[in-house]
Amino acid sequence: MPQIIEPVKASDFAVDEKHESASAKNSISENEYKDAILKLVKLAQGDSGASELAAHILLSLSNGNAYQVPLSSFMMLDALNFDAALSVIKGHRSCFCSPYGAIQNGDAIFNNLKKRWPTLSINY
Repeated sequence: MPQIIEPVKASDFAVDEKHESASAKNSISENEYKDAILKLVKLAQGDSGASELAAHILLSLSNGNAYQVPLSSFMMLDALNFDAALSVIKGHRSCFCSPYGAIQNGDAIFNNLKKRWPTLSINY
């Protein structure tokens, strides 16, 4: 005997409290986004493993096809830089703007990061 499938109702797609709560937790302001980007840019201009990772995160959010950061590498960051990385991810999602487009002189800064860390690109 064939199963009867219930028709889809508008309430099946309603946003519930859990979704709204998660959405609120994962949104940050444009200023918070810019601050987090600048924190990672400053770190990316250094010479440590965390510097390379900060550059990789920023470049990956700007061009995910050419730069793919392994999530397990986030463990290399200290608590403050980990928080900044998460804020950049949240800001990218909630502000709908790439990191280079969110900061002043972003194109030049990101071009410098590409030159400084050429081996991060999968096309290297």
